[in-house]
Amino acid sequence: MTKDDNISQAESILESIGMNSVTKGHAICAVITGAIISAHMMLMYYVDMDGDVVCRDRDACVNMTVPDVDDWCNDTSLQKVWKLDGPTIMTEWEGTCENRWLSAVSRSLFFVGWAVAVGTLGDISDRYGRRKPVFFAIIALSLTSFISACSPSLYFYIGAKFLHGMAVGCALLYVYVYGMELLPPSKGAIFGILYFMIAALGSVFIAVMSWGLHNWRLNTFILSLVTSGLCMWPQRNPESPLWFISKNRIDEGIASFERMSGSQLSHDFVRKQQVSDERSDSSILSSLLALFTPGVPIKLMSFCWFGCALCYIGLAFGGATLPGNAYVNGALSSLAEIPTYPVLHFVLEIRKFSRMKVTVFTLAVGSCCCFSFVVLPLFIAKWVAFVCLMFISAAFTVIYIWSPEVFPFRVRATAMGVCVATGKLGSVVAPFFTWLASGHLVTVMVIYGFITTIATFSALLVPKYCEPASIPSPAAPAASGNTNAQRISITDDDELEEIC
Repeated sequence: MTKDDNISQAESILESIGMNSVTKGHAICAVITGAIISAHMMLMYYVDMDGDVVCRDRDACVNMTVPDVDDWCNDTSLQKVWKLDGPTIMTEWEGTCENRWLSAVSRSLFFVGWAVAVGTLGDISDRYGRRKPVFFAIIALSLTSFISACSPSLYFYIGAKFLHGMAVGCALLYVYVYGMELLPPSKGAIFGILYFMIAALGSVFIAVMSWGLHNWRLNTFILSLVTSGLCMWPQRNPESPLWFISKNRIDEGIASFERMSGSQLSHDFVRKQQVSDERSDSSILSSLLALFTPGVPIKLMSFCWFGCALCYIGLAFGGATLPGNAYVNGALSSLAEIPTYPVLHFVLEIRKFSRMKVTVFTLAVGSCCCFSFVVLPLFIAKWVAFVCLMFISAAFTVIYIWSPEVFPFRVRATAMGVCVATGKLGSVVAPFFTWLASGHLVTVMVIYGFITTIATFSALLVPKYCEPASIPSPAAPAASGNTNAQRISITDDDELEEIC
C-alpha cells in the first residue's frame, strides 16, 4: 500500500465516521469562523466610504436639493452652505475629493497583504499541521484589526491594512482547509456552500451594524473582540487525521480518528520507511514544482481565480457607485449572494452537475450581465449589477470547492495558496476599478465583461478527469465519494460522462 493508498483509506474512514457530534460541531465552528473572518473584508466598504453631504444650517436648507459628493467637491460655494460629514476614515482625515484615491490604495494594500500571505505562508499548514496555524492566524487577525482601529492617521491606517490583509488571508485559507479535512469527503461541497452563505449573512450584519453605530473605530473594535473569541475552537478540536497520515505519523492519525469516532479503529495503514524523503517532499520548492507537472491545471485555475476575484471584489465594493443609499446597496450586494447557495447545493449535490459546467455557466451569465450595461438605463442596470454579482459569487464558490479536487493531497494547501494568491492579484486591482467606476461605470463594467469571458474559457479548458472513487472497482469499494485521490485521465468524453 502506497502513501496515496493510505490517504484514500483515511478518507474512507472519514466517510464511515460520518456526521457525528464531533464533526457537526467542527463544521459549525468552521463556518461561523469563516463568516467572521470574511466580515473583516466587507467592513472596509463602510469604513472607507465618502461621507454624507449635510446642511450646515438645517433651518435655512429645508427646501434645498442636497448635492452629491462630486458636486460638493467641485463647487466651493456649495461647501459654504453644506458640509461633508460621516463616520468613516475618509471624513475623519480629509480623504475625500482630491484625496479620494487613498481609499482605493488602502483597499488595494489590504489585498496585497492577503496575496503575499497566502503566496508565502500558504504551505505552513502543510508542514506544521492544520490546527496550530489556524489558532495563530486568528490571534494575528484580532491583533491587526485592533491596531487598525487605533490608527492615529490615515497613512498609518493604510499601512496597517497591509498587515491586516495578511492575517485575513492566512486565517481564511487555514480555516477552510482545516474545516474540510475533518468532514466526510462527500460533504465537501455542502460545507463549501454553507461556508460562503453564512459569510454573506455576516456581511449583511456588518451593513446593519455600520449603519446603526456610525462609528468606524467602534465597528472595528467590536469585530476585533469577536474575532479573538474564535481562537478556542481549534484548541478544542483534534488535529486533521489526514495530515498525520500524509506525514507518516500513523499512530497520531489513528488517535485523531478514534477521538472523532469515540471508538477503536481497525486499519491496515502502511508506514513509509524513507522518512528523509518525506521531509524533502514537504519543502516549499518541491511543493511548488509539483504544481507545474503535466496534467495539473494550475495556470488555468489561477486565471479563473484572478477573473472571479477581480469582478467579485469590484462589484461587491461598487455599491457606492450605483444610484441609491450606499449602506442599502452594500446590504443588497450581500443579500444577492444568498439565493445562489441553495441553488448550488441542488445543482452540485442533488443533480450532480460537474463543477466545470456550473463554473462555465455562471461565469458566462455574469459576463452577459456586465456587457448589458452598454444598452440598459442606469436605474435598471443597478439591479442587473446585483444579478451579475450573484452569478459571479456562485462561480467563485464553485471554484473554491473545485480547486482542491484537482490537486494532489500532499500539495493541496500549497496549490490553494497559489490559486488564492493569484486571485488576490485581481483583488488588488479591483479597488482602482471601483474608484474609476464613480465616473465611468459603463466602461468598467465592459472591462469586467471581457475578464469574465476569458475566465469562462479558462474553466472550459481545464482537463476533464474522474476520481478513482467515482469509478466502480472491486479494488477500492470503500473509497466511494473520495474527492482527493489521484486522478485517472479519460480521453473519450462519452466514456467519461457514462462513468462519472
